[in-house]
Amino acid sequence: MSELDFHVDYFIEVPNLEEEYRVEAEGRLFALTEGWNDFIGAAITIEEIAGVESPFIYQARIVAYIRPENIAVIAKRETPATALNEALSTMEDRIREERNRRMEVWKRVGWWITQTWLQQVSPWDEKFFSLKALLLVLSFDP
Repeated sequence: MSELDFHVDYFIEVPNLEEEYRVEAEGRLFALTEGWNDFIGAAITIEEIAGVESPFIYQARIVAYIRPENIAVIAKRETPATALNEALSTMEDRIREERNRRMEVWKRVGWWITQTWLQQVSPWDEKFFSLKALLLVLSFDP
């Protein structure tokens, strides 16, 4: 996936947040698209959520536009940078977990298809496939 196909929307209500944090966030999210086509973009929101009686607390919210379902993460910390870094780390973990979960489903389906197919193979077919495999091994020339 190219960077033109991946888009990040920002809604930042915190003044003086350095551009380097935006660049880092976009880079870390874009790195998750490497070799995949399910992640098409994200939205990042950083806001101050402190009340009058409490110290300053910042909230970073990231929504990943990923197929088949979007993933949302929220982190609350004392500074906007730490909230953003924690949200990014959590998002990376959640995306990897979701991809691993989806791959496990396909492994189980593949196993079931293989087992069902093997039960339907006649003894003559088994001999044919064994002979074919033997011929492939014998014809292999490194």
